[in-house]
Parts: sequence; structure tokens; C-alpha cells
Amino acid sequence: MAFFFISLFSISFTFKSLDSAASSPGVLTSLANVSVCVPAIAADYEDGDLVRLLSSVKMQFLKPKEVVVALSGVSELHAKEIRRELSLQAAPVRLILTTVSVARSPGQNRNRAMKYASGDVITFFDADDVMHPRRISVISEAFAVNPALKLVLHGLTSPKRPWRQVVTYDSIRKWGGGKLCEMERHTRILGQEWMSSKYLQFDITHGHSSIHRTVAEKYKFTDAMTGEDCKFVRSVLWDLCASPNRRHSSLLFDFPFSQYTPRETRHGKAP
Repeated sequence: MAFFFISLFSISFTFKSLDSAASSPGVLTSLANVSVCVPAIAADYEDGDLVRLLSSVKMQFLKPKEVVVALSGVSELHAKEIRRELSLQAAPVRLILTTVSVARSPGQNRNRAMKYASGDVITFFDADDVMHPRRISVISEAFAVNPALKLVLHGLTSPKRPWRQVVTYDSIRKWGGGKLCEMERHTRILGQEWMSSKYLQFDITHGHSSIHRTVAEKYKFTDAMTGEDCKFVRSVLWDLCASPNRRHSSLLFDFPFSQYTPRETRHGKAP
């Protein structure tokens, strides 16, 4: 998979610039009915990744209703400290932190986060990634204009294609459910071994899928330590592809609304 390497300084600078623009006339400032669900472990907090993610959430042009962090492997005493700091970092966005003291798999953390989510749309995100400033607004609009929509996917940044900062729902290359089902049948693009396809400009990220809350009531992530996000997306998509309404039930944005920085790069080490 290709990743876009970017320094914390440049991320901070970009987001601050865009946040200033968010206060300008004509920019959405209300809350979207979207819950961001984040599976996490203690290291994601200790290494500063969760704070980094929350900074990108705060810089959204359309802020989510809430961020639900399902954190595992932390003591009750440590959880109080983490809750206090992350709530301050997330403000004015509401933060819900659910913790357990024992280790849990990513899938178990994702399922726990879903239980606490109250938004009509649930969007998943990894603790060590950051969001494009338009991510929530574009996802929210996608569900608003298509009541039949159940699943939205999007791309991940690559070193050859940095973020285009000014994007709208209408300006992004999209693949509707019919085409997405066709691609899946012929190329298995959502298989764990197929993160990209000749059809697409950007790699797909399974871990950052967005679903209507009715999907959360029917599907759950497996307890596997890896690949749980891929299995979840494929299960949902296969059922949607078999439905009469498959043309309008899923959508893929061929655009990188996520940015991943490998741990070594984030901490100033050579990649």
C-alpha cells in the first residue's frame, strides 16, 4: 500500500489554515449527524496519535456529532486521566470514551464503539490516521442526498498524490453501487490482498468505512487481530450487491479522505 509521508508541522499548518477559512461566510459550521468510531489501544494515546487525530476532527468544515473512542488495555485510574485530556482536545466536539483494562482486538474495539454511537451515520477511523478537512461534510452529504445509501468507502493518500484541499461532494470522482459491485466481482478489489485496482486512482481503505446505523444493527466485526475491517466491508457489500437496490446502496469516493503516517516517521525516525 502506498502512503503519504507528511510531517506533523505541515499537517498542523494545513489544518490551521483551513480552520481559519471555516469561519468564513458560506462554510458549513453546524454539526453533522455522524458518529466517528475509533478503535484504540494505550499506545495510541501514549504516542500522541489520538490527540493528533482529534486535532484533525476539530478542523473539519462540518464537525461530527461525536467521537467515540473504544480504548483497551488501560487501568481505571489511567482512563480518568485520558478521558479528561481527550475531552479537552476534542472540544467543542463531544467525546465518548469507553475503556476496558484488558487487551482487545481491533474488531472488538470497533464493535464496542458502535454500541455507544448515536448518529444516523457511523464512520470508522483508525487512531493513528488523520482526516481530510472535508471528510465529514462530504460523507454527510452523500447520505443526505441518497436515502438508500448504506455504505461509503474512500481512498487513502499516496506519496504521488498529495491532498487537494478544496473539494466538494460534486467535484469528487465517484463510483456508484452498480459499478462497485461489478468491480468487486471481477477484480476482488475489497479483498485483503487487493487494496488497489486498475479502475481506481487511489487505494481503498477498509478501516475508514462509513455506514448507515441500520447496518450496525445487522453486522459486526470479527475478533481477528488483522483484516477485520476488510471482512466487515466485504460482508456488507456482498449483501448490498445481491439486493435489488444495489445501484444506490453503496458508494466509493475515488479520493483520499484519509492520511496515514507510519509510526517511525511520526516519531522522527527514518522510514
